[in-house]
Amino acid sequence: MQREREFPDLKTQAWSRYALLVAEKRLDHLYDSALQVLRESPLQSNSFPVDGFRRHAAFALIADAQGMGEPAAESATKVLQFADLMHSRFRYHPDVGLVRPECDSLRKELHRLVQS
Repeated sequence: MQREREFPDLKTQAWSRYALLVAEKRLDHLYDSALQVLRESPLQSNSFPVDGFRRHAAFALIADAQGMGEPAAESATKVLQFADLMHSRFRYHPDVGLVRPECDSLRKELHRLVQS
């Protein structure tokens, strides 16, 4: 992430992956750091549906763990919208960056937040 700060043309998924790792592993001592990373992350890091999925999933899980039910449910709703996308918006690569089946267990957990 520091490398992206130094070189803005360099784009990785480090921002959303870090925040999601913290959220999924329930590393509560790193929640503030993960939330700061989500606030700081460049908007263009949401180019692919899976990036938006990770970003909102991380926030939803952290918000839920901190007892913020409504913001958690709002983010979980966005997560499910990203997960349902079947086209990446890229003309010649329609399936690049879509949410893959390996995210299904996380998707089910977030579906629970929407229904709460």
